[in-house]
Amino acid sequence: MSVPRKEFRQERESIGTRSTGLSAYSALQIQADPALANNGLIGTTPLSDETGQGQLFFDGAPGHYTQITGSFAGDVRFDKIAAGAPLPNVLGETLITFLTLDVLSNLPNNPTFVPLQFWNESLATVSSTNPAFEALTSTMWEFVCWDQVQLSTINVNLTQAFQGTRKGIVRAGPAVKVENGAPNDGTGFVTLLGLIETIEGTAANSFLERKYNFNTVNNSVDIPTKFVPFP
Repeated sequence: MSVPRKEFRQERESIGTRSTGLSAYSALQIQADPALANNGLIGTTPLSDETGQGQLFFDGAPGHYTQITGSFAGDVRFDKIAAGAPLPNVLGETLITFLTLDVLSNLPNNPTFVPLQFWNESLATVSSTNPAFEALTSTMWEFVCWDQVQLSTINVNLTQAFQGTRKGIVRAGPAVKVENGAPNDGTGFVTLLGLIETIEGTAANSFLERKYNFNTVNNSVDIPTKFVPFP
């Protein structure tokens, strides 16, 4: 399965300004069983106990898709919505999109919890006391199915003013589902995909003059799962 390549443009006609931000990112490739015949159908059985529908399996079994992971890491640009240190004064915001394939489509789902660790850049030699040397900010985020959230909404300290550096890195996961009102949904470790997007510009134009993405990498620890569609 492949997530289509995306080109994104936002317009803010309501406030009399127009976005010039444009970005694209490469499709996520999830490979099918290498033994599957060319143009062969992906297996969707056994049927779901919850819906009676066929399911998409990401477990590496014959005729199914291969597995994906439950963690990712990538670069981030910390939020900066007002001029000040550190320089340069390029204003902007960063958003992270979280998505899990462990979903009962159109049915109640348990929440997915993602532990998050952010480190700022190193602007000095190795030091255990210099706050500019890969200082750690630990936090988390909770979502159902998927969510897109700004860094400083996740944690108010994920700004350039607090971190002391323009950029850093994030490690997300391993993601886990906890039972909370959806007994038919699973619990435990689940798959996690992420996209990191940054917008830059002026506050008057909602920082939409420029837009770009950071690629993410995973930890190679596979999580078998299934996606349960519901018509």
